[in-house]
Amino acid sequence: DKSELSYEKLMSELKKKNNKIMVVCYAPWCGHCKKFINDADKYIKLVESTEINIYKVDFTKEDENLDKIQQKLLELDNVLGQIRAFPTLLKIDTKTDTKTDMVSQFDGDRDDVTSIIKYFNE
Repeated sequence: DKSELSYEKLMSELKKKNNKIMVVCYAPWCGHCKKFINDADKYIKLVESTEINIYKVDFTKEDENLDKIQQKLLELDNVLGQIRAFPTLLKIDTKTDTKTDMVSQFDGDRDDVTSIIKYFNE
């Protein structure tokens, strides 16, 4: 599901044990983001059996939903300071023992489907 992430969805996903989600932080004007989101179907097909939910969030849209999402991500990890380019792919894994290890950022080639799937399956 490449649906837009709401704060309520994020909180629901965080409550699930042994849950992984991919959050695609994007900007609507970004060409790489548009391509990645359009190609997301191939990622979804590859990760369906691994139970990874895929969401996108517009990091340029200044509203209460984004403010709440950013605040929650900051509580989990100071990952927001690492978002320097779009799209940024975040992995949230609720099976970790410590809160600070729950959020991580994919820093590989965003065009390499195999690397992305491997990272999100780790």
